[in-house]
Amino acid sequence: MGTFRWVEARVVGSGWLSMVLSIGLLGCEPAPTQATASSGSPSPNASLEPPALASAALPSIPSVAASERDAEPGGDAAMSQESGAGVSPPTVLEAFAPMEPDSLLPRDSAGATLDMQFRWPQTRRDGKVDKPAHAFSATVDLSSAGRARMWLSSRDFVLSKDSEIRGRWDRYGFLFVWPQGTRYRPILPGVTRALFVERRWDVSPLSSGIESQEGTGNRLGFDTEIVVVSGPFGACRLEQASIVGLETAGEVLCRLLLDLLGIRPTTAACSRRQVPLHASYSWTGGGSLEVEVGNFRRRTDIPLEHLAVPPVEAIFNPHQQPPHSEGVLVKGDSKRETLVAINHTRMIQYLMVGTKPWALLNPKQEIHIEGLPAGKHEITWRSFLGIDSKKAASISVPGEVAVGKAPETEPAPD
Repeated sequence: MGTFRWVEARVVGSGWLSMVLSIGLLGCEPAPTQATASSGSPSPNASLEPPALASAALPSIPSVAASERDAEPGGDAAMSQESGAGVSPPTVLEAFAPMEPDSLLPRDSAGATLDMQFRWPQTRRDGKVDKPAHAFSATVDLSSAGRARMWLSSRDFVLSKDSEIRGRWDRYGFLFVWPQGTRYRPILPGVTRALFVERRWDVSPLSSGIESQEGTGNRLGFDTEIVVVSGPFGACRLEQASIVGLETAGEVLCRLLLDLLGIRPTTAACSRRQVPLHASYSWTGGGSLEVEVGNFRRRTDIPLEHLAVPPVEAIFNPHQQPPHSEGVLVKGDSKRETLVAINHTRMIQYLMVGTKPWALLNPKQEIHIEGLPAGKHEITWRSFLGIDSKKAASISVPGEVAVGKAPETEPAPD
């Protein structure tokens, strides 16, 4: 197909213009353009990765986008023909319209809870990979009704502790839910990457990806199938298990994990109706991220208010920026030395001391990190995806460390 040139437009409701733009989103490879964030400034990712589309350029997308999915082996159209059940294909969330209340039943409390961890694998000098002690923790609830909820239980994420990502099988995209479930905002396909890395609503270009089988395995007592999905941002080695009762909820979780890679939700890798238990990302520009399920618990008592999409009594909030974490992540001994850290870049950066993130700095932010032992320390600047901004360096404490180019100072007047 040809290439569409997207323009920024705020769309309310769904008219014929929404349909034309919607077909372009999931049916065409987007043309490279400079990203525009909700604030109007270019995305910091524009110089590092395939550029993002403007978040406001995404209107509602009708179910015509599911035609690509129906053509895939094992898709919902094939399943419906085999079972005789008329399952409607998913539609994409609308960016500027609140969702109708969810209609869950008491039986939908059945499902499972997964303890999930995000880690940065550490490569040793001999080439072997160690599993670092530090991890970003999240809890995932999966419902037999095709609902998935990821609760960010760690304060180390770029997003605020207790934030949630919710999704349902019959909608492409997700909801970002503020802590305590008070407000929500749609996360359209392609937004997850910028949200987790930059705390922005930019939409990354979506790719169909290239899929290859890599055999089978076993995790948590479940037989798994391993598939590698590759796209412009890198590759993801995804290990999934067929678990009765969680087929559609597992697909929602799969879409979320592959949205970090910029892969369309219609991908065949997520049409197997399996539950992801492990994902390993390797990025085109270097760096890696690992996502692992460490515990799996069957449940019949998941609170329905944790599963509802949208959350019960939550306020639709399509314009506010998400809450965030920042500052020192590790409390040291105040009697020890201080390291001054400065982030001159336009990217959110983790300051690594050794293999542990000690601080999270917003763009153009300076903080003082107390409690470090005096002496030399290996310092690295890193994004949430595990991509290092610069090579590790040995820094003396007490002292100062910075990333990016410092702004030029105005000469003093005569």
